[in-house]
Amino acid sequence: MYKYLIIGLGNPGSRYRYTRHNIGQLFIDFILLRLVGEYKWEYKKNLHGDIFTFQNIIFFKPNTYMNESGLAIRNVVSFYKLKNIENIFLIYDDLDQRFGKFKINRHTPKIHFGVLSVKESISSDQFLSIKIGIDNRDKKLQGKDYVLSKFSSQEMSIIESDIFPKAFDMLFSLIQ
Repeated sequence: MYKYLIIGLGNPGSRYRYTRHNIGQLFIDFILLRLVGEYKWEYKKNLHGDIFTFQNIIFFKPNTYMNESGLAIRNVVSFYKLKNIENIFLIYDDLDQRFGKFKINRHTPKIHFGVLSVKESISSDQFLSIKIGIDNRDKKLQGKDYVLSKFSSQEMSIIESDIFPKAFDMLFSLIQ
């Protein structure tokens, strides 16, 4: 029934909503607004996250902390009996790319504990990575502190008007 699983990584709670680590979840919200307009997430306790389905796509936001994302994603893959790992799209922040850049490929980063958790939990790295660059710092902040910092209003404007629309077009050119 469902062919694709699109996952936005991040941390749960309003405290983290507009942080750099949550750009995956912000992008999922952008996608749904563009596809369906108004929507409502359904919290699934047994899956440890929020689900929204549209046509043949499952959208998922884990309600675990970033480094424990694999648990929730393993539950979704198992619950929906998703066999084709290649049709899973994992959206997350990429500290190795400059702010405003993004890549979609099957290569996972060297160090991203959320992605490592997913790889270990589903025993595969054959999912598609949608890596959105977040590095716009002056290097005064350590990486772990920087990813938990919030986007400025100017950065959010660029994300919503430039980055997300381009990433949306690229993502949906791959879904058929």
